[in-house]
Amino acid sequence: MNRKYWVIVFAMLLSHPVWASDYMVELFEEHYKEKMIPGTGDMKVNHTWQVMTPYGSKVLVLVGTDYNLRNWIRQDAKQHRLWVAKIPDEGDARFRYNMSVYLDLQQLQPVYDKKWKCGGCRYGPPPHKPPPPLQTK
Repeated sequence: MNRKYWVIVFAMLLSHPVWASDYMVELFEEHYKEKMIPGTGDMKVNHTWQVMTPYGSKVLVLVGTDYNLRNWIRQDAKQHRLWVAKIPDEGDARFRYNMSVYLDLQQLQPVYDKKWKCGGCRYGPPPHKPPPPLQTK
């Protein structure tokens, strides 16, 4: 009986919605360009994703220097449409209201499309910023 109890609890935890600072995004277009910087031998990488989120369409500017992780993410992007983007608490408002957001490569994880849906994801501009709170004396 104890084993069945833990299986049920574990199944309920897996089906729990994404936490407050984690957002489901649906990738619909990727742009990638590498360019060698003359004289230094370094590569300049421009890597962006156009995604649908619960807060409208966004451009995620993927930053990070881990080339192997970037290649892994690019390969997985061909197979997975849904991703979980982990947004730090201090960037949460920026993610909600801005059209483009800088995101570290390590903050992305693929999601198995057949098990999860992004029902709240939508096209369109992000919501308007809420008015600043009224200051009372």
